[in-house]
Amino acid sequence: MSFKLAQSLGRIAPALELHAASSKRWNQLPSVAIFTEARRFAGHSHWQNVRHTKEARDKQKAKTAQLYIRAVNNAIKAGGGIRDPKLNSHLASVLAEAKANSVPLSTLERFIKAEFTTDPYFIEVQAPGGLFILIESCAKSVNAERHQIAGLVKRYGCSLSTAGKIASEFFDRLAWICVPGGPGSNLTDLDAATNFGIDIGANDVEEVTVDGQIAFKVRIYSSINVASTNYWSNSFCNWRLCR
Repeated sequence: MSFKLAQSLGRIAPALELHAASSKRWNQLPSVAIFTEARRFAGHSHWQNVRHTKEARDKQKAKTAQLYIRAVNNAIKAGGGIRDPKLNSHLASVLAEAKANSVPLSTLERFIKAEFTTDPYFIEVQAPGGLFILIESCAKSVNAERHQIAGLVKRYGCSLSTAGKIASEFFDRLAWICVPGGPGSNLTDLDAATNFGIDIGANDVEEVTVDGQIAFKVRIYSSINVASTNYWSNSFCNWRLCR
């Protein structure tokens, strides 16, 4: 039996040596920490709650800004088209209220500036029966506006006239210039305003009150460029038939 055991041990000795060598090499390897990360799904986590709250707040801010943009537009119309809050008390009131309600003024100022960046255009139309039509306005895209008007007048049997023909032959230019007056102005009284009106070829000068301040309304029947006078703050221009 001892002989058989010796034979068995002789047969498995190489395997034991190989196992011992392998174990020795394994023990010499650097230890490595092996771990797994369990992924957790957030569901209604704090981050999602914050995100939803922020989105709702941003929507409310955008809605409030749109309301004040419409209010600014109405204030500009109520103030005779004046976009300067220093000269338009309606616009100044809306901007002050918007600031009090934490509406970014930069948003409203961009709207005011964007709406103001328009180019004037003038179109003369000849209609059936000897009717002449003058179209004067402003648009962000004058070419697109002209194209649209040309198609519209053609639909009703009208045609575009040569530029300047109808205006020069059948109409005079009528301009009302509103000039600031009183202390601190070049036009301190009605006499000064009258002299100013004579210098630029005006037909009439009238003293008025604009936003609680003295001003002078100057009427001109001519083709004068009112913007070149350097006095006017705003004006209303129209056309009248030649007398």
